[in-house]
Amino acid sequence: MDSLKNFALRLYATFKFSLKTFILDMRMP
Repeated sequence: MDSLKNFALRLYATFKFSLKTFILDMRMP
């Protein structure tokens, strides 16, 4: 159960990071 929580947390962090990078990429020409 702990490994599942760790996996979900890592997935969420990666998603948030990619989303932030995507938004920054869209804003900058």
